[in-house]
Amino acid sequence: MKFNSDIDIDFGNRDDILQHIKHIPAAMRNVKPMRKHATGIYVTDIPYDAINDMANIDYTEAEERGYVKLDLLNVHVYNNVKDEKHLIELMREPNWWRCSLWQLKYHHTIQFYY
Repeated sequence: MKFNSDIDIDFGNRDDILQHIKHIPAAMRNVKPMRKHATGIYVTDIPYDAINDMANIDYTEAEERGYVKLDLLNVHVYNNVKDEKHLIELMREPNWWRCSLWQLKYHHTIQFYY
């Protein structure tokens, strides 16, 4: 079965996890200059370019061949989350009524800058 997708995982600092897992950086070989993919890695065997320390095939071709790329993304706002309880609190639905009152109060100021 072919898996045509990549997997995005958010981190406060992706380097914290990369130092603990064996991986091969994905390659962008169809661009000039050829370079490592900004976020993509492979944690499974894939043809490897030891000279450039990255996959030997472009990430788009790798997907066509069935390789699964992980995109480890830096989301720096996560560095400010204290713990799981704090994260859940941040994910609560905003108080839209309160937001609407703020807009009414400062509406004249906002219009002035248009």
